[in-house]
Amino acid sequence: MRISLKRIKNIIDIPLDPTIGKERINVNSLKFKDVSFSYGKEYILSNINFEVPPSCKLAIVGDTGSGKSTLVKLIAGLYPISTGEIAYYYKKHRKEGVPKISYLLQDGYLFDTSIKSNIKIFNKKLSEEVEHLIELCGLKNLNKVYTEETIGEDGKYLSGGDKKRVELARVR
Repeated sequence: MRISLKRIKNIIDIPLDPTIGKERINVNSLKFKDVSFSYGKEYILSNINFEVPPSCKLAIVGDTGSGKSTLVKLIAGLYPISTGEIAYYYKKHRKEGVPKISYLLQDGYLFDTSIKSNIKIFNKKLSEEVEHLIELCGLKNLNKVYTEETIGEDGKYLSGGDKKRVELARVR
């Protein structure tokens, strides 16, 4: 119990939204230099160094609890680094700000509404693009069924794969 409370306290001590007041920037490559991150005193990641050049894919693999999700959140600018530097680039020019990176959670949530409404939930301005996203993510037939009908709380009427495709369309 004491260990759990200590862990919760460490998480609570993380500064709120490090993206506030920072410009959103396009990114096509990035570089980690001696990056470390801690939830308080205990380092979760230490002295991480890697580079992701343009048009390159990055796979992050490791054991449970090894810091994969934390690393992704650092890449997306969702957590402030403890030490080191993350450099973002666009067309070979270094950029300062928060990267425009879509991050699909492994345990995302869908709302009890239509597929289209779930896709637009965080960006009400989407209109023509929604139809393109529905087609791109293989949701065209499913959208016909759930045009007016709801998909259930957390998408309970959808298969696991269908839920992921709706979430993917939402992060576009």
